[in-house]
Amino acid sequence: MSPQVHILDKVVPGFGPLAADIPPELQRTVVETRERVRGLVAPLGAFRQEVMEDAALSDVGKEQKLAQRLNGVRLDAGVAFDGARKAVEHVRDDAARKIQGAMFASVDGPEGARRDALLNTQREIEDLVRDALRQGEKSVVAVDTHGVALLEAGNSAHQMLVAVVEQEPIEDAKRVVLAVLRAGPIQRRLLGGEGVGKALVAKLAARVTGSDPSIAALVATKNAAEIVAATLKGDEHATFSAAHKVALGRPPVDTARKAS
Repeated sequence: MSPQVHILDKVVPGFGPLAADIPPELQRTVVETRERVRGLVAPLGAFRQEVMEDAALSDVGKEQKLAQRLNGVRLDAGVAFDGARKAVEHVRDDAARKIQGAMFASVDGPEGARRDALLNTQREIEDLVRDALRQGEKSVVAVDTHGVALLEAGNSAHQMLVAVVEQEPIEDAKRVVLAVLRAGPIQRRLLGGEGVGKALVAKLAARVTGSDPSIAALVATKNAAEIVAATLKGDEHATFSAAHKVALGRPPVDTARKAS
């Protein structure tokens, strides 16, 4: 294989190895996307040399021709990464749906007893939230970079929800999390936003995975998809930087750094 095929690795060493425990389907998505964008960037070096040696073009004309070709590569590479992201998001969202379905199967359903128990739990949560607000506690809670609420730093209602999910019988914990997820827009806002539900689902999943290998496998797939999504984001940045450097002979300007 010609070294030119891997010019992207030589220009920007941004394509690191994937962890061995990444599922084959996700590994394949990354590998195929990397090969596709390598094929887009690799010819830029020869194209630049050809343009620079073209005596019929002025310096401005050369710059415009190179920039035009660069824009085309960026568009094509963007399409490749968009497709990869959608494939990874599909895997992640499918795993998330299956996790929730498996976790709540025992407490969710149209049967009278399950329905009444869930309604009672929803009412208990509403009372818990109102009590916290009446005491002057704020419902706003900080979230991490993934939008997951940091409930331990929240109000008394948040801390009670955490205690129930982590310490009470597993069926009660499942019912509480499901009730939060089923909250309407007003109740969700009073609870502190979508991040509260995300945090409780994560805590419940951590409890359940220890005793249910099937859910543990789904959680591993979901986590792997999130890792791959972050990897693709880094790959995209490395690709655009490399393409710019190969086509124009200089790295792109860091606009954020320049502005600061």
